[in-house]
Amino acid sequence: MAHQPFTRIVQDSDTAIVFVHGIVGTPDQFSHLLPLVPADWSVDNLILPGHGGSVADFSHSSMAQWRSYVSKRVDALSATHRRILLVGHSMGTLFCIDESLRLPEQVCGLFLMASPLRIGLHLSAITQALQVAFGIEGRTAAQRAAKAASSIHTSWKLWQYLGWIPRYLELFAASKAGRAQITQVQTPCVAVQSQHDEMVSRRSCQALSALPSLQLHILPHSRHFYYPPEDLPLLQQYFRDFCAQYE
Repeated sequence: MAHQPFTRIVQDSDTAIVFVHGIVGTPDQFSHLLPLVPADWSVDNLILPGHGGSVADFSHSSMAQWRSYVSKRVDALSATHRRILLVGHSMGTLFCIDESLRLPEQVCGLFLMASPLRIGLHLSAITQALQVAFGIEGRTAAQRAAKAASSIHTSWKLWQYLGWIPRYLELFAASKAGRAQITQVQTPCVAVQSQHDEMVSRRSCQALSALPSLQLHILPHSRHFYYPPEDLPLLQQYFRDFCAQYE
């Protein structure tokens, strides 16, 4: 089944890696990276509260619930593992930044994808959002990737989507807060941004540059959800290199 969390606890492992998806997102976003995680590491690929269900389920959740859930999962792993590594996509990167500041001794590395420290919506992003909301199959690979990256069951009851407005306002607020927090992060970080991201401004790279120990990569053909064949091997290699630092 799609949009399912995945947990693997390795007895006596000293390293755990946590994957955190973005808003309306899915654990499936990391399907190309999970097989690359060393076999002797514990893994927790999360699905946030309110995700994987209905439009109403998402509306009734909140940023505070998502942030609390991530913290609880990280706390549980840090109780039994010496090192925690965090991987985030989009909004998930903001939670990874939170955790690196909350537990600077335990969180040893960040791998951030499409970090929305500056949000910049293109027309194509709005088109994709409408297609996803109404379950319309996209004509392009990028549109199909955006649809596959949403874990929310679609609804034709338009009023139900009004409950999403507060969630996205919370995202904008979290993005702004992240720009202030990033200057305090001491954790080594690999950031991978997409040249043609429909939802994240290129100015996010400037915000990320405040990190004292940053490796920044730009994927030249990628979008917010779509990593085409030209770029996917690069993303995977960046992730392998990230993991290799902690083996």
